[in-house]
Amino acid sequence: MPITQIAGTVATQPEFRSTTGDKQVDRYASFYELARTEVLGEDYAIESLDRQSEVIVVAPHGGWIEPGTTEITKAIADGELSYYVFIGLKPGRRHEDLHVSSERFDEPTALALIAESQTVVGIHGMQNNAIGEDIWVGGRDVELCRDIVEALRASGFAATSRRPGQSLAGHAATNVCNRGKRRTGVQLEISRRLRDRLRAEPDLLEAFGRTIRLVIA
Repeated sequence: MPITQIAGTVATQPEFRSTTGDKQVDRYASFYELARTEVLGEDYAIESLDRQSEVIVVAPHGGWIEPGTTEITKAIADGELSYYVFIGLKPGRRHEDLHVSSERFDEPTALALIAESQTVVGIHGMQNNAIGEDIWVGGRDVELCRDIVEALRASGFAATSRRPGQSLAGHAATNVCNRGKRRTGVQLEISRRLRDRLRAEPDLLEAFGRTIRLVIA
């Protein structure tokens, strides 16, 4: 049964501070910084389900932060894989208000589940690609990235690989997708148009999730 955290308090933890000159777009540099201001159950929620699978699917910007990533994460996990979603509860808020970047995301439930998983698949929404239905596949697990791109293309989706140094490549060692036991993972950046379509077409969402699950499971 999924565990949804919607109430409670957060223990005091060491602060995460950015280095001098590090330009921050996000309002908060870490989860603990966020939790000192935002209210669990009012501003955000956390939903997770540990199926003790070797792979976990993670959406650190779910709900209204990057709409559609929650539904896509659950469609990929289906009844087989563990999953975790950090959910923005209030529509209309700026993307940056609850967005903690993947390289800084330190919510303890997520980190505990990730630490027990061999492979992490991160699900994200692109903000800079409003026209097409693109999927950018990155991360340090080069072989798995390649297999996912090939499977998505075979299913009719417009997937491309991201190389280190490219935008949204998901290659940083501190990225949540690369913090499993093998220290390599996969990051899917999905355009808003495709996310909206997947939410509106359940059969397509199921096909999308099944395509990826068959590769990673």
